[in-house]
Parts: sequence; C-alpha cells; structure tokens
Amino acid sequence: MIKYVELLSKTFGPNAGQKHGYPGHPEIELAILRLYGRTQDPAHLAFARYFINERGNPKGQDGRHYYDFEAEARGDRENEVPGMYPEKRSYWWVSSQVVKNL
Repeated sequence: MIKYVELLSKTFGPNAGQKHGYPGHPEIELAILRLYGRTQDPAHLAFARYFINERGNPKGQDGRHYYDFEAEARGDRENEVPGMYPEKRSYWWVSSQVVKNL
C-alpha cells in the first residue's frame, strides 16, 4: 500500500510536473487517512488533505477542471469515442490509469 501511495503522490500534487487533480472515488482519501493512522507519516496526511481540498476544483489543471483536461489529453473527442464508453467525466478512467502505471 505504501508503494501505491508513493506512486500516487508522485503523480498527483500541487508541484510542477504533477497532475493537479484527484482520483474519481473519495474512498482513496479514506484509505490514505487510514494509512496515516498506521504510519503516522505526515506525508500521508498531507497527501490526503491535498486530494480532499482539490476535489471539485474547477481550475485545477492549467485553469481547467481536471476531468476536462484529462479527457482531452487522452484524445476523448466527441466523434471518436466508442459508444460503449461511460458518460463524460466518468470516474473509472483516472483510477484505471493510475493502476496501469504501477
């Protein structure tokens, strides 16, 4: 779990070179807070706080909502998306991309 959280904290955050967004499901914040409860590592608490504060930020990535930025980055265009894809700004994509990078 610690390696997974380290990967997430390298990928997402407020610094240059990081994605200024958050994963789709709020359970990740709860999991990171529980990890902090076990490790008492202040980095885990700070990371959970970042996700909680960033959730719903309409100006997160380059002045745009993270899900709009991310959809454009992966090539999600109106006439090119297969019909079986979930609704726009769906939460499944972000989590699957993080796991794919493990």
